[in-house]
Amino acid sequence: MSLPRDLNALASLKPEDVARVYSLGSVPLTFKIGNQWLWQHFACPVSAYLLDAPIYDIGRVPAFNRFLADARLDRRLSLCAPETGYRDWLGSALNVSWHHVPFAPFAAPDAPCPLPKTCSSASA
Repeated sequence: MSLPRDLNALASLKPEDVARVYSLGSVPLTFKIGNQWLWQHFACPVSAYLLDAPIYDIGRVPAFNRFLADARLDRRLSLCAPETGYRDWLGSALNVSWHHVPFAPFAAPDAPCPLPKTCSSASA
């Protein structure tokens, strides 16, 4: 999902029928279904695909900060980086699960990087 108009379609799905949620950028993380954040509503893995520099998302999208805080405690929440630079740069600082997902094969992430190690040794 990437736009606010996607929320109604997503909210109409039964949580148990959803296998994975990709947030294209941080804006969809601002969505709530009922009183729950998107990643709280669905028990499946939820990944935020970084479209901008993470520092921009941290500074401009308060829900992204909440997602990161929850991701530190919940391994089903992760970040996806289109290049390994973001992952290597912030991987250990954020201490959350990361995936390297080049833009073309967007829907097929590699295995999440182990915590608390950095992801710098993971192959792309």
